[in-house]
Amino acid sequence: MRAACHPGDELRERLAALDDVVFENQGAFELGLLAAPVLAELVEDQRQLELVPAFRAVLGKLELRASRRRRCPTATGDVCATIR
Repeated sequence: MRAACHPGDELRERLAALDDVVFENQGAFELGLLAAPVLAELVEDQRQLELVPAFRAVLGKLELRASRRRRCPTATGDVCATIR
């Protein structure tokens, strides 16, 4: 993330990141799975996230998947898929 030029610019940029992962459906907001890390970044006191075990579990699953992707061998021609 680049440095903010004006007060509030950083928050605007962080909120803009939600644009791709939050959707409106029949008057209600729906959050895509990938909204979890974006929302977590908006929380000033990260200790508050520990108070919501389900949210922390989602973040943990996303972190685990990301670490598995990083460990994929490059001998596959930099193509990697997770097979369950």
